[in-house]
Amino acid sequence: MTLGQLPVDHIVQSNLIEGVEDLTEVLKSQKAWEYLLLVDTLYKQNVLDIHKLVMNGLLQRHIGAYRPYNVRVGDRACPDYSEVPRLMDRWLGTMKFANSILPVPMHVEFERIHPFVDGNGRVGRLLMWWHEYKIGLPPTFITYEERWKYYSWFDRN
Repeated sequence: MTLGQLPVDHIVQSNLIEGVEDLTEVLKSQKAWEYLLLVDTLYKQNVLDIHKLVMNGLLQRHIGAYRPYNVRVGDRACPDYSEVPRLMDRWLGTMKFANSILPVPMHVEFERIHPFVDGNGRVGRLLMWWHEYKIGLPPTFITYEERWKYYSWFDRN
């Protein structure tokens, strides 16, 4: 694997974690990855563009936009939707120092903010892989079968 190459298995497994089994969805995520490879520093528009690329055809409303209402993930209430722009600005500000911070805690923080109506997991893992790529690490491989281990990240970080 060359630097910047994301094995298709990563995307397939990421999609399976979200209950998505469709070649078209894999291709959309690969296109989003190719877009990310052109990004040196993440900005709000990059994150919104990734969401738009990944969720195109899956969402009728709020695609490529922060969520306009409150959501829950299981038992956990996500931050109030009115806080999402501020929290994402802070997250993006921290990501400007990607070389000096660890990818997993940043991924967990992104998922806790849960900036979108849907697609947070798939977008968040793409952003984590981009962060890993930027600091010279291989992309973390998370399988559907080991998703409970992955979910435990959110309990301890």
